[in-house]
Amino acid sequence: MTPPTLERWRNYMRECPSPDTWIDLGWYFAVSAALQRRVWYGDFKHNPTFVNVYFVFVGPAGCGKGLVLGPVSDFFTNPSMRKNQGDRTRDARPGEKLPMKVALGPSDGSYQAIMDMLVENTQTYRYETPEGSKSYIHASLAIILDEMNSLFKRNSNEVANFLLKTYDCKDHEYVVRHSKSNYIQRTCISLLAGCTNTMLKDAARYGIFEDGFVSRCLFAFEFAPKFVKFDINSHYDDTQKADHAALQEHINKLTGLYGQIEFSPAAHEYMRSMFETYDAPKIAAARSKMQTYYARKAILLKKLAALAHFARSFTMTIEIEDCVEARRIADMIEPKMIAGFNSVGRNEYSLIMKDIKKFVSNHPQGVGGDKILIEFHAEVNHMELLELLASLVMMGEVVQRNEKYYGK
Repeated sequence: MTPPTLERWRNYMRECPSPDTWIDLGWYFAVSAALQRRVWYGDFKHNPTFVNVYFVFVGPAGCGKGLVLGPVSDFFTNPSMRKNQGDRTRDARPGEKLPMKVALGPSDGSYQAIMDMLVENTQTYRYETPEGSKSYIHASLAIILDEMNSLFKRNSNEVANFLLKTYDCKDHEYVVRHSKSNYIQRTCISLLAGCTNTMLKDAARYGIFEDGFVSRCLFAFEFAPKFVKFDINSHYDDTQKADHAALQEHINKLTGLYGQIEFSPAAHEYMRSMFETYDAPKIAAARSKMQTYYARKAILLKKLAALAHFARSFTMTIEIEDCVEARRIADMIEPKMIAGFNSVGRNEYSLIMKDIKKFVSNHPQGVGGDKILIEFHAEVNHMELLELLASLVMMGEVVQRNEKYYGK
């Protein structure tokens, strides 16, 4: 069953041309960021699993990444999310930084700025037990970036190592040049970022496919917006406004949760059986880039199930319907993830091959090689074009009949 809050979010975003997968993941990221490092599976003292996630939207410019990132970010800058109750009914003064329940990371994604903000936003959560009042300190941050590559442009090794630790919410030690080292305890990063295929190829040069970062990310590949129109999000009716208010209230309530979560016996058996039957065999058969994803998919499914649960409930028991929703998300994204990773290779001609395929497909009566060369002569020479066309024919992307090429 789809969580009611997800239906509300879809209604609020119904005029947004962004792909549905990005819209759904945007809401689940908001749930994750609101929970911070306060909800976990397992024994808290022995390798617990927290519910923070790394989501990356991969698609061409104009596909609608920012149209989802912006509204998600707005949940955490809303005045109702200010920590001090007295600050919630007043306007912030120019340049004033008011403490928030959920801190957003720096827009430039630089390593030093992230470190500074983690230190500045270390929080104390107070809760009651039968033994009396207790405190829990954690350093949580939600990072929302239009461009993922801003994380890796500088200090790429430090950032990669840091993100490996913060996905598992480990402590992190860093050294400021000409200064003593700093130790940040109980870190937790939730990451939502946009990226184009070209940016992903650039990031691959920094080793993100080799150091475990990819295995901790859910890459949602899309290739076009779901519709194109002149007016985008220019009007919200009363139902959309009411839904947004309810969603904001839900996010606020999530910031007050704390404690251990667990599967119901039936939910655990469902997850175990489905994973061992359908997912485990894929690990050995997958290509290297997907192999690392499948190797950690069990953890991802646990996190997604928790997010589906807290999108509809504030209890601490994960039910079967939450697990079904978790698998729906993964099943929706994985086929395009496989195709997307296959496109992120070292073939410098991969993009022009896509353009040639598109050009041929736009000529249903067929098109000769001479016209194709005229169109692409600035990018390839005659011999290169013949090789690319031969490759497209071999791959079954275009068909050659006599002197003409046809789309499929």
